[in-house]
Amino acid sequence: MTDLTAVRVDTPGSPATARLLAEAARAVDAPDLVLAVSRNGVRTVHTGGSGEPGPVPRELRSYELGSASKPYTGLLLARLVAQGRVRYADRAADLLAPGFPVHPAVRRITLRHLLTHTSGLPGLPADFYPQAVPRWSTDPYGGYPADRVVRAFLRARPRHRPGTRWHYSNFAVSVLGHTLAAATGTPWEVLLHQQVLAPLGLDGTRVRPGPEGADAVGHRRDG
Repeated sequence: MTDLTAVRVDTPGSPATARLLAEAARAVDAPDLVLAVSRNGVRTVHTGGSGEPGPVPRELRSYELGSASKPYTGLLLARLVAQGRVRYADRAADLLAPGFPVHPAVRRITLRHLLTHTSGLPGLPADFYPQAVPRWSTDPYGGYPADRVVRAFLRARPRHRPGTRWHYSNFAVSVLGHTLAAATGTPWEVLLHQQVLAPLGLDGTRVRPGPEGADAVGHRRDG
């Protein structure tokens, strides 16, 4: 899954903050960047970079959120719990594949464990890296679709008993998203829009890539 958000400079923000952001941008050697500060309801945004601006102004481009999308998954879980559709203590394997034989530790993993990085799952599935290396600088997750994430979870061997240790895990939060989709019978993209993006008025945030030229292009360190 790729989460993107459009940054629009629709208010001037604080002049003092704008100057600080401009100074910070000049100190960063990057082809493209967006800096923002939100304070007391006032948002100040500054765009810049050493690369060519391109046909779409930086302030209107869409930028990949990466791991900043995890709070969206957490908020989605909280909303579904508040609606009584799932519980934090629900076991993920029971929602994803009822009756499917899994490792005892996997059976104990709850939605809360997945969200709080206490599931015992590794950062990424063991078989993730071979397919990701060839596309590491472009789209490393592109070759690891939802069904593969679910299969990896159901055959996993957690490193420790769920709830006993903290270990940051992209794998766990990805499993959580797919579990919520399975529990509600709603595709992830639709569920996220209905429960999070639309209620918050985030009409510039989407899961799929945008129109040609609207999405910022990633750069390696050498440009």
